[in-house]
Amino acid sequence: MVGKITALLGVFGLLVSCRSPQNRVAQLCDACRRPLHANSTTLADLSDRRQVFCCPACALSARLQGGERFKIVAFTDYATGKTLLPSTALLVRGSDVNLCARVRPLIDEVKEPHPVHYDRCSPSFVAFGDKAAAARFIEAHGGTTVRFDEVFTQ
Repeated sequence: MVGKITALLGVFGLLVSCRSPQNRVAQLCDACRRPLHANSTTLADLSDRRQVFCCPACALSARLQGGERFKIVAFTDYATGKTLLPSTALLVRGSDVNLCARVRPLIDEVKEPHPVHYDRCSPSFVAFGDKAAAARFIEAHGGTTVRFDEVFTQ
């Protein structure tokens, strides 16, 4: 009997942990609440708190709102999924790849498409650790290469 109770408590604990707010939050961007993308996640510190963003563009929007207290800690390399330090990252701005783009338009109360005038994740930014990989990406998807300090320290 004790074994069955222990097993049930274990299953209950697993279900509760899978549904906990911490697990759901860890899978969503701290700013726009969109799903995190494996190859564009960006980490930043704001005051004393670590934040996770779906993409570098969303982090840039947060930087513009957060001021000097906001510091980018890491990007994710789009080609490899590896962590990049801001000082070593090459950013491609304005390509046709935007992992955060909405597939369906917003619909207003009369069931008409609602025009989007601003999206914090646009224009897209994609991070690379290798210059050749960034060049191949630009050839296939457009965009321009910018340095981290050109965009995130203004």
